[in-house]
Amino acid sequence: MSYDVSVTDDNLSARPQEYPGRLVPGPGLLHEGRFSTALGVDDLTDVLRRHGLADLAGRTAVLAIGSNACAAVVLRKLESVGVDATVPFLSGSAPGVSVGHSGHRSVAGYIPAAPYATVDTRNTFIINMFSGQQLAAIDETEPNYRRITVECDLAGRGSAELYVSRWGVIAPPGGPVLSLMSQTTLCRRLSDQCRGFQEAQADVNTRTVADLLIERGWARDPGLG
Repeated sequence: MSYDVSVTDDNLSARPQEYPGRLVPGPGLLHEGRFSTALGVDDLTDVLRRHGLADLAGRTAVLAIGSNACAAVVLRKLESVGVDATVPFLSGSAPGVSVGHSGHRSVAGYIPAAPYATVDTRNTFIINMFSGQQLAAIDETEPNYRRITVECDLAGRGSAELYVSRWGVIAPPGGPVLSLMSQTTLCRRLSDQCRGFQEAQADVNTRTVADLLIERGWARDPGLG
């Protein structure tokens, strides 16, 4: 399976309600404006060699939380700063990591995904395999996150990088962290249960949502790193 990928696809700045965009279906390669699936590490390694591209050994594995699992978003982030946008995608599992929502609103208008610690869980994630230059470029697009290293079950590796929100994750006071859901469902729930959310969401100042969640006790430490 393969499909074309353009920097104009999955424009979350124009359509924040569509976050996180079209996620890749599994392992594969983003190369020259096209995403092509692969059967796994060996198949992807062969594809990279056929194209004369850097193999997986020299790349850094990063758990793709939220829109970093969307090929168009990754393409746009890299091409916008003139960095090669050929990126292998793999899949792997990480113990003790689940996905909810960061306690802030992005400049684009959506409330992004963020990981948090859970007990006795092992979830499967899409994994970006970035070159050093690509990783530096992605770091610059993640000012609301800090990058840590976590255990990961990936062929030939025992760890991967993970972006953890500096704003915590969204959880009602005394309740469990909200698992990742659509923007429509999340905003409806926050409007119903978190007093002042609608007004904060309408404010052009993106910091207003984060401040409200902290004030109302809806921002929780993710417990990672």
